Amino acid sequence: MKGVAAVWAVAVLCVGGDSTTTRFYRLENALAVGDVIGTLAVRNRILCSAVCASYDCEGFNLREDEERLSCSVLVGVANFTEANGTDFYCADCFEKGEKCTEDDQCTTLTDNSYCNETCSCVPWYQDAGPVCEPRPVPLGGACVVSEQCSAAIPFAECDPITATCTCPSDMYQDSNRCKYDFAAAGFTLYNGRWTYVRPGLLVISWDGALQFCYDKYATMFIPRSSSEWSWMMSQVGIIDFGIYVPINDKDAEGVLVWNGGTSIAGDTVVAWQGGTVGIGNLDDLDCAGVTKVPFIPDEATMGPCFFPLNFVTVCEAMPE
Repeated sequence: MKGVAAVWAVAVLCVGGDSTTTRFYRLENALAVGDVIGTLAVRNRILCSAVCASYDCEGFNLREDEERLSCSVLVGVANFTEANGTDFYCADCFEKGEKCTEDDQCTTLTDNSYCNETCSCVPWYQDAGPVCEPRPVPLGGACVVSEQCSAAIPFAECDPITATCTCPSDMYQDSNRCKYDFAAAGFTLYNGRWTYVRPGLLVISWDGALQFCYDKYATMFIPRSSSEWSWMMSQVGIIDFGIYVPINDKDAEGVLVWNGGTSIAGDTVVAWQGGTVGIGNLDDLDCAGVTKVPFIPDEATMGPCFFPLNFVTVCEAMPE
């Protein structure tokens, strides 16, 4: 299912006459996101389902709000999110293995499925419990989508011309692996890691810097000693405004972590302004960086993740 684990109610709700019956399945603690045509207060779910069925809907969200039921009718469902206290009722939706007549009856609940008398995974995907997963294909094998290739070999993709699994154009095949040529891509070795320095001449946000490194099969550089911190600061040129530091608290306000998710607790390498770890950490200031100011020590503060600045980005990758 799209974006949330399915927990189906035992009961099936049916509305209408014998020839026009609409069957609804209930998905607990799930909010459907999509094309909402209206929201109204109702006395019970039967009334909501009747309104939904009259619009040939895909389903409705039902939530108890201040001792009443709020009913939102959808004619298109894009995905689902978890939402305590909200249930989604899906109109004429079927799980894998149930009899069906149209593909839409299957795909609303299970991505990469279709109707083949019963709801089934498309041929290039395979059953994996409640979901359909890509059927792995090795390098050189016939494929339909890139997910089949990457399921077998990290980074591999499906060539649209040959319809076979190959390595991306910026990687090369080494036996049954796809490898990135860091040296050819401009990386240099520093303290046993490949490093790449993107100058701050062109503006980039902290989020953009993180993606920039990911696109080069790398991560943002983490200084592991005071000498590495000094080296990192030395990469800031005279026309650069500063440099990004791979620390954030996006997942939990006030809980600072390295980009890999590990806590920075106990770290003594990063120099913080005034010696206060996480200084400047407000609601919208979740990412770390150092603003370069002449004759002022290189000290980190928290800042915006989304605002583009003339900051340097340093990436790192471990040699294989």
